[in-house]
Amino acid sequence: MTGTDLFSQHLVQVRGVEGFMVLRNDGHILTHNIEQAEKFASLATLSGISVQGVQKKLGFMPFRHLVFSREHNRSLIVFPLDKFYVGIFAKVGFNLSEIIEDVNKFLLKIKIKKNPGHSPKEEE
Repeated sequence: MTGTDLFSQHLVQVRGVEGFMVLRNDGHILTHNIEQAEKFASLATLSGISVQGVQKKLGFMPFRHLVFSREHNRSLIVFPLDKFYVGIFAKVGFNLSEIIEDVNKFLLKIKIKKNPGHSPKEEE
């Protein structure tokens, strides 16, 4: 089982996650469990690149997530993860703040495992 497969298995266990996609920062889809992944991958990649460009140009802190609200209270949340983007589709009726917090905690664990010298304080 690949690292991407393990990542995917854990991601769908986060409360409130209906679907997901994991993308390289060039838009290439590594894995997903949603319909029309290509369409949403483009949105996630282009918006992530744009926000990171503005952030660097104006000296803001790195972004932690973007939220796109959709019809019928469905939301797409985009998280940066090193050279990747993780797109999460929230289940209808779940609190977005809680989903964002839980996914951020999960991604922080991934970052710490990848870089053992990394401190959670660096993310605050």
